[in-house]
Amino acid sequence: MNKYSPVIVFVYSRPEHTKKMLSALKRNRLSAVTDLIIYSDAAKTEKETPGVLAVREYIKNLHGFKSITIIEQEKNLGLANSIIQGVTATVKKYGRAIVLEDDIETSPYFLQFMNEALDLYSNIKTVGSISGSSYPVEMQRNIQSTYLLRIPLCWGWATWEDRWSMFEKDLNKVSALDEKLKQYVNFDGAFDFFEQATLNAEGKLNTWFIFWYITLASNKKLTLFPSTIMARNIGHDGSGENCDGNDIYKNISVSNEPVKLELKEKIVEDKNYYLSHIKYFKKNKRGILTKVLSYAKRKLLGA
Repeated sequence: MNKYSPVIVFVYSRPEHTKKMLSALKRNRLSAVTDLIIYSDAAKTEKETPGVLAVREYIKNLHGFKSITIIEQEKNLGLANSIIQGVTATVKKYGRAIVLEDDIETSPYFLQFMNEALDLYSNIKTVGSISGSSYPVEMQRNIQSTYLLRIPLCWGWATWEDRWSMFEKDLNKVSALDEKLKQYVNFDGAFDFFEQATLNAEGKLNTWFIFWYITLASNKKLTLFPSTIMARNIGHDGSGENCDGNDIYKNISVSNEPVKLELKEKIVEDKNYYLSHIKYFKKNKRGILTKVLSYAKRKLLGA
């Protein structure tokens, strides 16, 4: 079995974004030893068919990886179902997986960081996932190469089979979840992340990420983040459905240097980063809400 984690990529109908994402991934120093698994969802509407076909034509001629497996869906599954099914199948086979969507640009050292982190924290069960991206918070002191936080982030992430096996998306349980858990998920009132679960339960959204967050929070697991940006979202540019083009991440660039990884002495949430995120969420509530919901709705439509 390959000692490097496989990378799962979920693509749809945006060929230019897909090309940028895969070109950046190919520039990673570990791309040639990485097994790439691409899930291509079918078009939900006739309008999106040309984009889906253009993406599929491009990935058929792709090279630069140890192996490339392409799964073309015959019917539209939607991103949530695609990710749940794809991640479940991959971690069952490989034990772990790195996950990307078609609008994530990675650092040349992204794969190195993710693989090293997956190895380093494999037996540290309190760590539930690895993130390659982060919120653009300001840190005045105590900067470390990595930090631990309660919330995961899906813009380039990874996990292990034993952690992902805990994942649960049960809409019938949303209203009954403990208020303390809701407060924890909402960063003690800084931002209402839990609303996404409620919207799912009401049939207004069909997403997966909030349930991954709730799963990790319910099982008292944290996410490891790099202090530098190893992956960034390039999808908030107005190219997708319900996307207004007001990109609050447009001035953020991926790092061109590797992350210095060391196992943390204490596996606890970093207080300084926690407080910085509280400040960021409170200050940018309106902008984050617009982005979170528009991104979720765009993904619901398959974009």
